[in-house]
Amino acid sequence: MKINRVISVAIVAAMISVSFAVGISINAQAEFIETNVGVGWMPGEFIPMDVAWNDAGTVCVVVGQFVAGPIANVWVYDHFEDTWTPYNTGGITPPSNMNGVCYDDMKDIFWIGGNWVATEPSSIYYYDPVGKSIGYPIGKDGSDVLTKDLNSIACDNWGNPLGVGVYGTSSNMYYFDVSLFENEKWFELATLDVMPEALNSVDFNTNDGRFYVGGQYSSQCMFWYTDSTGGGVLTSVSQAYADGSSFYRTGQFHSIAWNQAHDYALVAGDAGLYKMGSVVITNSTGFMDWTIINDDGTYNFFDVAWDTDGWNEAAIVGQRITPTDAMYWRYYNSNRVLIEGHNGGGSDVYNCVSVKPPASPKFVFIPASNGGIVAKIMANDQSTRITANAVFPKLYWIGFNDTGGGASRMDQQVPVDAWYDFTLQANYSQGWAGVEVEVTAWYDWGLAGTNSVYPAETDGNRDLAFRLLWTESTGSYTVEYPTGNLEVNPGVVTDTDQLDNIPSPTESTHIVQMPIYLGAQIRNANGNGFGIGDPDFDTDKNVALLDIWSWDFNVTIRDEASTSAMNYSHGEFGIDETVSVLVSGNPAGNAPPGSGLTALANPSIITYSTNTDYWVNVSIPHLYENGIDLAPNRIDCDDVYVQNMCVNASTPANSDLEFQVPMPIVPKTDVYVWGQDFTPIAAPSNGTTAAGPYITNFNAPIWLLNDYTQLDWAVDVQAGTAEGIYWGIITITIDS
Repeated sequence: MKINRVISVAIVAAMISVSFAVGISINAQAEFIETNVGVGWMPGEFIPMDVAWNDAGTVCVVVGQFVAGPIANVWVYDHFEDTWTPYNTGGITPPSNMNGVCYDDMKDIFWIGGNWVATEPSSIYYYDPVGKSIGYPIGKDGSDVLTKDLNSIACDNWGNPLGVGVYGTSSNMYYFDVSLFENEKWFELATLDVMPEALNSVDFNTNDGRFYVGGQYSSQCMFWYTDSTGGGVLTSVSQAYADGSSFYRTGQFHSIAWNQAHDYALVAGDAGLYKMGSVVITNSTGFMDWTIINDDGTYNFFDVAWDTDGWNEAAIVGQRITPTDAMYWRYYNSNRVLIEGHNGGGSDVYNCVSVKPPASPKFVFIPASNGGIVAKIMANDQSTRITANAVFPKLYWIGFNDTGGGASRMDQQVPVDAWYDFTLQANYSQGWAGVEVEVTAWYDWGLAGTNSVYPAETDGNRDLAFRLLWTESTGSYTVEYPTGNLEVNPGVVTDTDQLDNIPSPTESTHIVQMPIYLGAQIRNANGNGFGIGDPDFDTDKNVALLDIWSWDFNVTIRDEASTSAMNYSHGEFGIDETVSVLVSGNPAGNAPPGSGLTALANPSIITYSTNTDYWVNVSIPHLYENGIDLAPNRIDCDDVYVQNMCVNASTPANSDLEFQVPMPIVPKTDVYVWGQDFTPIAAPSNGTTAAGPYITNFNAPIWLLNDYTQLDWAVDVQAGTAEGIYWGIITITIDS
């Protein structure tokens, strides 16, 4: 599944006589979206309801509702063979809806749950990726099968599934013990207090060994939790309990996804997305801690999935309520806000979402009725090492971490437009109040060891290096270069006395966290894959700085007054390739047929960021009457003219749009706004946005130029064109 960096924006043409307007939707950041990815089913044949991958990222199982085509309620994707295979769990036509799926890493199978009718053997099945077969669990007595409608399913650390649904007698929660502890049988968990009317979502928290279940009671949605497995399994005397926090919402809680590293869950529901903490039991009543992320009634949220390689990024899908657009959002543990990733319009519904492991390649996969959606996800890894260096003053270790004491990001790529901490542990026998810490970081240009050096602090290196300085005595923390807090920004330093009195009562160690915000155009660096086994940090550049095409950094702690009393160490990290774009302006005009070329007011204004070499392209289709493809009346795309108005577009090697030119006669053909065949525009070296070669939001004000790309549009409405409304889609693509 190839991941394109494409932003599609709409042209809307409103005609009075023969008039039209070009309206461009705004996408806050290019999330490397690919739409209409090929899947096994044809558009409209199948409605996906849930999706899961195995831990190796080689098998994907999508469950849902059969509509037409192959008689299937389960589709399985084999990543190695690049094939989709349909399955009919119960063997009847039409098959019952399958509503939930989860992966069991203990037995390397997928548990599948759904609806049941009397002619089917079970309502829960399993898919075996080795045998490529569907089966269903039977208790040891040979007759114990589950025949209850299930809406969701999850399994515990032993691989025992808990299916949740409707029409139960005590809780609507059904647990199958396949680990021999309970003699391999189904049983329904009893509910101690509030009996749920229906349950819609479930996940297992490995931190406290409990299942958490979302459902309905008295037309409100709420949560339940089970007894803890305590390292074992649930039993026939285990119970479920209602959340005592009284955090009730209308509608349904559609999905829960537990962040196992940070011990909280994201909960997707009708008109709201929430953060839920694990239960705290006080006086025999359990309380979950709730935080509202989005609850303004603008969206319905249907599903959540975490990137389990680092547990920092979550993918969320749902629907805008008005208009009813299919939506995908991103959410970061390190930046806990909802970020729009993709608007799929109103032609489809995104019911479920997954994150394909492992780290390479991994991506967000959204199966939908009309095809798949793929979005790039950032790599995240966790590693750290502690060594000691007794040189005066003493520096025990250095690090590059997620903020707030988060995971190490040394020797791995990280996204820009995000906060990170440079960290260290140190002490000083002459008094901690006399220290200062300087951090220098730079792009190594493919050089290793002592050949990698911090560059000159010029305007041409502002996205290629930075220098930070913290002074303990004054509390001052500044970005010494580049100045102006544009490309990088400082936060507030955290200095924590460890009170460990090591190695003597006068030398307690301190852990220092120096936060820094990396701007959008900090240069991409892949670390050449980053080697395995080399130290995270060392005083010797020839030991620590072995990964070429990375960001190298130095942490130096010294006496503020006697700077020769110092110690230092080196480390490396990488930067993800990233682009973002913001488009505004609604080109519009009126022209009678046969009037010749007519300029449109309100040009397209494109503001973008990139941290790698790139091209910017534009393409349009024919403009059909009322936007209906192949309608009898249209304005041909080569009757639409465009020009790049930036001064640096006047060099032919920089743009195809130096002069006003018609769009190609073949619809949807790319034209270079920036760049030429085989010749990209070089990555910007300063600023946080770019406008072609050399011009950024740093130097544009100095040179009295615009820091954005302006496209002027015109149209030639041919004689005989019928009166009407003509519109199509304009696509702006950033490639690297």
